[in-house]
Amino acid sequence: MKPRNSQGLPEQEEYNFRYVDGSIVREPGATGSTWRLHYSMNAKTLAPDEITITDQKKGELLKNYSVKPNDVFIGDRIYPRRNGIIHVHSNGGYILCRFPPSLTPLHNDNGTPFKLLSKLRKLKLGDIGEYNVVIKHNEGQINARVCTMKKDHESTLKAQKAIHRKASKNSRKGSTRPETLEYAGYILILTTLAESVSPEKILNIYRSRWQIELLFKRLKSIIGAAPLYKKK
Repeated sequence: MKPRNSQGLPEQEEYNFRYVDGSIVREPGATGSTWRLHYSMNAKTLAPDEITITDQKKGELLKNYSVKPNDVFIGDRIYPRRNGIIHVHSNGGYILCRFPPSLTPLHNDNGTPFKLLSKLRKLKLGDIGEYNVVIKHNEGQINARVCTMKKDHESTLKAQKAIHRKASKNSRKGSTRPETLEYAGYILILTTLAESVSPEKILNIYRSRWQIELLFKRLKSIIGAAPLYKKK
């Protein structure tokens, strides 16, 4: 077994693991401006390696970050968009992100759509699946993998309730597609890392992402990063 650091990441020197996340910050007052904080954290040292503040119109995108060869961006479900994946890949980096299947179309190597859900239905509780896919773009294609594990019944119900709550909050009650609820029964990770990094390792690496979520909680609750103060 290869040694691991305190964050549970495999000690593979060829990769530079980076957690990425973003958050809205607001100036107080009726006319206060709203900004978006884009934050990248070195996964081994837990130190920031890139911080950018933009207006709120600029979304949480991988294109917001500079990329060096062998950088691995670990992000939540908002990040694995095709343009961002192309940006990272073209600069020699990799992605490892939670994946909502509706976000980026997946294909087989022959160009036909990849039917992910039919593959997932064959998994049993606790099974780990790995599927080779292709992300097509105007200049070619990017090879990727979907690494997945079937959740238990309780975790699935919890995820489905969260989907219903979000739909109700956004006044979309009754518009949730059945396949969206079915996908909630699986952990889905999309990665462009080489197959030498096993699906078990891919899932373990993503689990370590809670480090950046803790950071944002500290920034907001302890340091007071939100809202931004105009005078202090």
